[in-house]
Amino acid sequence: MSKAVTARRLTGAALAGAALALVGVALAVSGVFARERGELDRRGEFVTLASAAAGASRLTLLRVALREGEAVLFEVCARDSLAPARWAGAATLAVWPAGEADALVEAPLDVALLSGDATTHFAEGSCVRIAEAGALGASGEFDVGVAWAPRASVSTTVAPPQVVWPQPSVRNVPLQGHVIARRPLDAGDRAPLAMIVVGALIALIALGLRARSNDAEAPMPASAIGRALLGAALLTALVFAPAVLPLQGATLVLLFALLLAGAQLVLGAALAPRAVSASGDAGTRLDTLGLGATRKLRWLALLLAPLAGVLLFFGGRVVSAVVSLLLPQTSAAAIETFVEWPSASLAVATVAVVAPVAEELFFRGFLYGSLRTRLGVVSAAAITVIAFVLPHLPQVWGAWGALAALLVTSVALTLLRVVTGSTVVPAIVHLTHNALLALLATS
Repeated sequence: MSKAVTARRLTGAALAGAALALVGVALAVSGVFARERGELDRRGEFVTLASAAAGASRLTLLRVALREGEAVLFEVCARDSLAPARWAGAATLAVWPAGEADALVEAPLDVALLSGDATTHFAEGSCVRIAEAGALGASGEFDVGVAWAPRASVSTTVAPPQVVWPQPSVRNVPLQGHVIARRPLDAGDRAPLAMIVVGALIALIALGLRARSNDAEAPMPASAIGRALLGAALLTALVFAPAVLPLQGATLVLLFALLLAGAQLVLGAALAPRAVSASGDAGTRLDTLGLGATRKLRWLALLLAPLAGVLLFFGGRVVSAVVSLLLPQTSAAAIETFVEWPSASLAVATVAVVAPVAEELFFRGFLYGSLRTRLGVVSAAAITVIAFVLPHLPQVWGAWGALAALLVTSVALTLLRVVTGSTVVPAIVHLTHNALLALLATS
């Protein structure tokens, strides 16, 4: 088989892999949007027990429609400290199927409930958890509220029971129903992520096998440093844009992350300088990006790259655990708070498997490739390591173990770029590493 035919087939495989990955991205975005629309975090208006109708024995604080299979949290919040001495025995918190008399679940306000883990306190008040279900048994509308039992009559004649109202000290405290509902992620949510990973691996392996054998590293033109600075400045402006215009919701965060990945691809490809050989012939931007004239990559190197990604993943977790023992986390990392919702976990997992190719092309490809012959391998590698870590700082700040693992990852990927002369190998390693992170995030 001629080299030309082989090159065409590898190009076709790369394009097919890229197409598969793009379909996976589209399905993942659709999945995140659908998840986010179906998630519920509903709070009712603040009302008091005194607002209950005369003779009533319960007060509905919030009514919500829920679906079978959802993980649900029911609670009642108060603009009060909910001190046991004041509230113990005052009433019962409950959830009813809408329109029915019998409660689905009850939580009497007693000392154990008010002093235990079910009660949480905030600056503006307190909340008491009534119940938490891993999977709701049936769809329907449900009421969250407060009940107080009628007192049986002691008369020998038949008479209606007398309602025992909560003591006057709590009747005018503002109360609010609160329900959180979300459907756990399943295998169907992971299918688009698998499409992205498989498609990207096919494209990367095809690109690696198509690369020409050339160990020469022709010098970059004088404009290379300026181009690198311009690219870094533009990317920095994009990375920190959410600090000025905060993004709300998993779908918007995911779309911004995809925009950022696209910007890295465009900036890297557009700003990459052309190498100039000793004879004065200009190279191609692919050479600079580590996708063209590289050291010959064999099947073995490409097939071992995923194994290196697995080793890097577990090595990073060991580093993170050790550093976390020495330097305990001082605050919750932004990403830890964000992924509390399934839609956000799916969005983060999607970004995790989309970002590696874009990041490797920009940092290990464009940035390192532009600076390598102008500043020397060591300086270019050091700048690349730091430049890769900086945009990730807002995600992991305060979680020092995660930050240490990120630094180790950056060093390892940059060393692979230096040793192999290619961006393909670190991209495969990075993708495998992040695929395991995505699997962890969606489990």
